[in-house]
Amino acid sequence: MKYKSPLLTDAAGSIGGLNASHNKGGGYFRAKPHPKNTPTNARSRVRSAIGSLSNLWHKLTDIQRDSWTNFALEIKTPSRPGSIHILLGYQQFIRCNSARSPVADTFPPLLDAPTVFLAPPGLLLIDAYPFVQVGGTDKGRIWFYLKAEMANPPIPANNESFIFCYVSKPFNVGKSSYYGSMIYADKCFLPPSSTVPIQKYFPTQIFRSDRTPFNMVAEFVVTLHDGRVGYPLRVSSTFSG
Repeated sequence: MKYKSPLLTDAAGSIGGLNASHNKGGGYFRAKPHPKNTPTNARSRVRSAIGSLSNLWHKLTDIQRDSWTNFALEIKTPSRPGSIHILLGYQQFIRCNSARSPVADTFPPLLDAPTVFLAPPGLLLIDAYPFVQVGGTDKGRIWFYLKAEMANPPIPANNESFIFCYVSKPFNVGKSSYYGSMIYADKCFLPPSSTVPIQKYFPTQIFRSDRTPFNMVAEFVVTLHDGRVGYPLRVSSTFSG
């Protein structure tokens, strides 16, 4: 006589990392799938901004769209693996304006493409690291310190040029890389080019109740008043406690 376990034939639901399921052969267990691309407030804001910019693109004049096409042909955009791409005018319009999304409430989208085709500015890293605030009303808040010099100077003095800071969630020091989403932390105005390095403390929205070591990734992006976006500076650092 063949014995059928009621544990398998009647099982339903999840336990630990397993899901109970059935097919024509009977019941079985499978690993619980991890949802991908789950909705978050940050993703919702980004998707809303891109949707608004896409609608705005169709409202531009032919001259304005041609200006973005010409700009796109002159600007070579590197991908993270290092290959070089030439984007479409529409893609550059989205790229340049979405990079300015943290200040979209203050500064309206740029309708005209940049007229300067020089390489956008970048940052030359001197030092960067996270630290945890030890007292005060924001006790436990994680900050990220940046010390860097500007590449490709000079930079025009203008109050619409920024450095934006994005950070990862803290992760185990045993991991060598981070593949998750980045969280907007803070911004600072970009000073005119000088021989004095930029030094800035960026407060994040992440708090930590203990001071055990952790790794963290930060990405710093420069945007100029004319819409040009600098190559991101990505830094991985360890908080040693």
